[in-house]
Amino acid sequence: MKRLLPRASCSLLFVAVLHAQSSPADGAFRDAVDTTPTETPVTIGPLEVNDSALGRSGLASTQLTLASSPLADTQTLSDEFAGFHIATSGAHSFNDTISLRGLSNTPIFGAPAVAVYLDEIPLLGAATLPDALGGLGGASLLRGPAESGKFGYAGPAGVLQLHSPAALLFNASSTASTSRAGSVTATFGDHALRTGVASAGFAARKQTSLFVALSARSRDGYVFNRTPGQDLDHQDNRSGLLRVETRPFTPLTLALTVHATRSRDGEQPLVPLDGPLFEVERENAGFTEHDALNAGLTATIDNTHGRLSATASINRWDLGPYRSVLTFGPAELLNDAALSRRNRNLELRFTSPLENETGWSAGAFFSHAETDGSFARAIGGFTFEQSSYAITDRPFAAHADVWWRFAQNWKITTGLRAEHNDQTFVRHEQIPTDQIYSLRADDTALLPRIQLTKTIDARTDASLALSVGRKPGGFSAFTGNRDLAAFGPERTRAAEAAVTRSFPDQRLRSTLRAFWYEVSGYQIERSFATGASTDDYLVVNAAHARSAGGEWETSWQATGALSFRADIGASRVTLREFADPYSGVRYDGRRAPYSPAYDLGLAAIGRLPAGFEITLGVNSTGRIDYTEGEDLRYAQRAFTLLNASIGYRAHRWRAELSMRNLTDEGYYSSITPGTEHGTPGAPRTIALTIEIFAPAR
Repeated sequence: MKRLLPRASCSLLFVAVLHAQSSPADGAFRDAVDTTPTETPVTIGPLEVNDSALGRSGLASTQLTLASSPLADTQTLSDEFAGFHIATSGAHSFNDTISLRGLSNTPIFGAPAVAVYLDEIPLLGAATLPDALGGLGGASLLRGPAESGKFGYAGPAGVLQLHSPAALLFNASSTASTSRAGSVTATFGDHALRTGVASAGFAARKQTSLFVALSARSRDGYVFNRTPGQDLDHQDNRSGLLRVETRPFTPLTLALTVHATRSRDGEQPLVPLDGPLFEVERENAGFTEHDALNAGLTATIDNTHGRLSATASINRWDLGPYRSVLTFGPAELLNDAALSRRNRNLELRFTSPLENETGWSAGAFFSHAETDGSFARAIGGFTFEQSSYAITDRPFAAHADVWWRFAQNWKITTGLRAEHNDQTFVRHEQIPTDQIYSLRADDTALLPRIQLTKTIDARTDASLALSVGRKPGGFSAFTGNRDLAAFGPERTRAAEAAVTRSFPDQRLRSTLRAFWYEVSGYQIERSFATGASTDDYLVVNAAHARSAGGEWETSWQATGALSFRADIGASRVTLREFADPYSGVRYDGRRAPYSPAYDLGLAAIGRLPAGFEITLGVNSTGRIDYTEGEDLRYAQRAFTLLNASIGYRAHRWRAELSMRNLTDEGYYSSITPGTEHGTPGAPRTIALTIEIFAPAR
């Protein structure tokens, strides 16, 4: 389910989320992104904001810089990336969706359409995405299967990569043998908001670098429960990030990344669709406890033949105890869940020197993923459903690319990706019947791709790509009907084109992209009435769907004191052939759920004399349907949010007053049709941030 709608809620961190620099990156980030002409490399620095408006967009990718603000979250990413949408129902990735170009994961079951990485660590799905980004340095979004296929773990829509600051805090060109930097940031706002981030780094040039960040966030809830007279969705979160890089001898670099989060929150913010946005009346109270750990070690060898890297990583994600409360007239439905995921991953990559006229790259990915869950539902003190399940998944992928530069600045890249998934599923139902069933599935796919790029002149690049992407099938763990549990893979055939042009004299850069995706086996999740005593939550496959649209991103440094940013993404994802397998109703020609019709972001940043800065932002989100029937009751209409901030920056400190959703626009960040409930988007909020920092030296 969805999250504070994208672009709809601009974070007002445009001071903190500014345009990335187009100089070559060093260290871990250089390794993390294959800097071919389709991707603009970027230097990330959370303690310094780059004034340049150029270099944030490439042919197939966009990069952004995050400041060390505790307010940075996944909404920030939605606001900044055209055509990209992250939505959460407020339970730390549980039920979240990440959509790009009309493709998304299903809210509870199934693989992601957009794979997520933290540095070199694959997070293997939307459920393990950190929803708070305090301490992180930046993010990259690579679009389409032609780009995502170069990663060990890939989604058909693309890859989102989060970056720790690491050595990128420091000026790599400095002649000093060592450098240090650090900051302490505190934020105070309404709803008793209290956040803080403390970060520090050290770098011995060309030898060792270390970065550590600790962050904390707490606030009262937005939803008020009239019965006990208190809010129900308060939050209390902690997180930590560690990144260490060392070069023990010349060709070898070792990098360790560790990211951990701990949350002890109130109830998931769900309100009846026919009621007020921020008020409920319930006797029972819910709660949400969440812990996550992502850690990885990367060894890299650089020599004249290219770069070889190996990354071993683990992911641990736990939700529980967790309880949500839903109101149905005088009755209250209690949903208790406990979910955990354990992943062990190994990824290998080799890339020959990118400056060569001809070259090649190859990689392999292995993982062992275990998911365990339990679920119970009770109404009026009577438990009518209780079950547990275990899913074991062993994905494997191997990929290779060969490129050749020819004629006048032409480059052709051909590649092939092979994937195999082996899954086992065991479900034990205790109530309403005592039954156990198990299923196993495995499937293999070969995914070719070809890309053609052309440097038209010193300021203009263009590309065309044809590729195939895939989401594996899986199992719907909440159904007691064995015959309905399995669903098939989803395959995407993609055609993509892009052109980017910069105007250095006008300090302007603009990128235009277009795409056409034909999808078979499109995965849809919803609640079906199947003749049982309760509805089943299932994933089924639509025979054929289509997504078409494009993105436009531009940035302009009008003067030394004034810059502008504009981006828009539009997609039309249509079910071309789909019939409800139980009712027989056809939904041909209807929009698929979870993807906005468009997203629009505008920002103006003015830097006044004496260190003052003013930011204005507008983010508009198009209609989002939550059912394939396009029922208006289960759709969020288009809405627009206005945001602003004013800040002052001195040599060693800065202060910023930020305001989100200035007009107090009411909207749902998520709607759950099967429960007749939704998650309200954040109301108007005002916060003051103060940062004390030691610039890199």
